[in-house]
Amino acid sequence: MISVLNHLQQLSGNKSLLYISCILLIVSCGTLSATRKSEVVLQPVEDIQTNHNTQSNGVVVVTDNKKNQKHNKNNTVVFMGQTFQVPASNVDEYKIAVILPFCFNKDGKLSEQLRSVSMEYFEGVELALEELRNKGVNVHTEVFDSQNDSNVVANLLKQDYLKKIHLIIGPVYDHELRLVERHCSVYGIPLVSPLRFYAKKNRTSVPVFNPVSDDSNRHYFAALQLIRYYGSHKFVLYNDNTAEGFPARRAFVRAFTEMKKTLPTVTLDALKSTIADGKDIIVIAPVKSDVSVHHLLNLVAGKKHVQVVGLDDWFDFPIIPFATWAKCNLMFYNNNTVNQQDSEILLFNENYSYKYGGMPGKLSYIGYDQALFFVEALSAFGSNFGAYIQDNIFPLKHTSFQFTHMSNDSYANKFVNLLRLNADFELEKIN
Repeated sequence: MISVLNHLQQLSGNKSLLYISCILLIVSCGTLSATRKSEVVLQPVEDIQTNHNTQSNGVVVVTDNKKNQKHNKNNTVVFMGQTFQVPASNVDEYKIAVILPFCFNKDGKLSEQLRSVSMEYFEGVELALEELRNKGVNVHTEVFDSQNDSNVVANLLKQDYLKKIHLIIGPVYDHELRLVERHCSVYGIPLVSPLRFYAKKNRTSVPVFNPVSDDSNRHYFAALQLIRYYGSHKFVLYNDNTAEGFPARRAFVRAFTEMKKTLPTVTLDALKSTIADGKDIIVIAPVKSDVSVHHLLNLVAGKKHVQVVGLDDWFDFPIIPFATWAKCNLMFYNNNTVNQQDSEILLFNENYSYKYGGMPGKLSYIGYDQALFFVEALSAFGSNFGAYIQDNIFPLKHTSFQFTHMSNDSYANKFVNLLRLNADFELEKIN
């Protein structure tokens, strides 16, 4: 359901700080689609469900009538192509809540941006729920508008439905997630932070799942991926001695140290002599200075034995000519890249276009993957699904999920897409 509350209170905090945090959300999750009107929002919810009712409190409830798939006598389930032995489930219907800052009935640039972000994400969620229903998963879904307001979230959490459910996806920001985390700890509800890394603020035992890594862990996990893919190669870490690149350099050093792999740190001058011997080498270059990147690429241009691992920030540097890019063997890494040539992506795009018109944005792929994964995990394993999914790799559309159990009963996705810049200057996944 979508709850449209009119008794809104003023936003707390400095609006400029919220705007900055919104921009961070946009950068990490992709380009926003065009802003949609609120009256268009409610119709897709009705379209994809087999039954819906409007209650007196202004809430749209969506529910599926199909029964959940039962486990067989051997308690064997197949989840994302992998087979697991699990206890038999006695749950006939799984109840979930999605809490996002739709900001209905609120004006202003920030509210419009958050509304667009939330709707783009939720369109993917809708498609996933439709697919799950077709698989026979019996899931009751209610969708709430957090209004990006802690007071609204606090009032939402008083509803009986949110005390008797199996999973909550959202909200987005820490000031809201802190309240929901505390609520989940009381009622034993797993929590998914959908679009930003959430470090638990309360000392609770509730499992919190982070599909998106924070910056520090993303560099660390990227290092683990590089070792996994290119363990026999020689690595060096390029250090331009700038403060901006220090956190990333530290994360790479930590990963290589833990894996007992050699990772010499070199300056640009030292790198010249290092690559002069002509042996295959991978240069990890977590630098954010456009001048440093320019000098590095000029140095390695045309040297086929040298591969350079860079950052997405490099694409924002206007002074690097395409001719230089083309002469370098470049790799990158991130949490969300979609291969538009993949047959499954083409089918998803077709379904999306049929339902909504146009092409999906990155957030729609993310919303689809997350809803499909977590609701199906809930259906397969129950509320303790974290114990089954951790450390396994599950390929999805925008990335893969490989959750590792961290401190305070939180889970972080440690899978990072390794990408190659191809001849058409497009990023493609390295499988």
